[in-house]
Amino acid sequence: MFILKLLGIALLSVAGLWLVFYLICWLILIALCLPVSMKKDYPVPSRFYKKVMNFGYWVLCGNARIKMHGTGIEKVPFGQRFLLVSNHRSSFDNMVQTFLLSKEQFAYVSKKENFKIPIGRHFMKKLSYLSLDRGDIRSAVKVINDAANLIKNDYCSIGLFPEGTRTHDGKVGPMKPGCFKVAVKARCPIVVCMMTGSEMVHKNWPLKRTHVTMDVLEVIPFEKIEGKTTVEISEMVRTIILDGLHKKGAGAGPDYNEEYYHL
Repeated sequence: MFILKLLGIALLSVAGLWLVFYLICWLILIALCLPVSMKKDYPVPSRFYKKVMNFGYWVLCGNARIKMHGTGIEKVPFGQRFLLVSNHRSSFDNMVQTFLLSKEQFAYVSKKENFKIPIGRHFMKKLSYLSLDRGDIRSAVKVINDAANLIKNDYCSIGLFPEGTRTHDGKVGPMKPGCFKVAVKARCPIVVCMMTGSEMVHKNWPLKRTHVTMDVLEVIPFEKIEGKTTVEISEMVRTIILDGLHKKGAGAGPDYNEEYYHL
């Protein structure tokens, strides 16, 4: 009985410490939101806020019981800015991407609804994330131009999901060709990656850990897309991702015979 009591006290102590740590993290994040105005544009992404946001992603992914894995990261041209594209299975996709590619400064193109998320919207604003109104053509044109300028001015790389929405069944939906105008205008390479496993997080939590993998499949140099239409580029990217999923098996977990970056 005495041992059971000690064990219970120990468990309560650990739970209490974790709760205190979690509350402190949220208080810090809230405090950092205060000086950020949602009415102001921040053309140069903040490196400090990037580090804090990545820490927040680490906490959120940890609470979601996500084990992150990455392959092909050595292919990424960290010495220059690029357009990062991938399939989209979960709201955790960009968290995993930005954490595993933490060497790079990113701004994502995100639907305007995401700029209503408490706390998160302030960090998105400070990191020059671009708000896209999918029902407004003028908004799309402005976002494409702003994204290309962020790359051309060497402020950051751009991340986006060409499907435009999440596909929970693991299939790759049709890609919106207009997204690739960013790379054409910025004359930059396209880093094509593939996400697997993230669609299982909501099914596995909280009892089971979920392995989420980001595979960098190919880096398409600008010279390879120069002169091509955005439709041709979108088909090229979609084929690369489909081939990657076919080789791996749709929804497959990581192959531990390969070299992985683990978290």
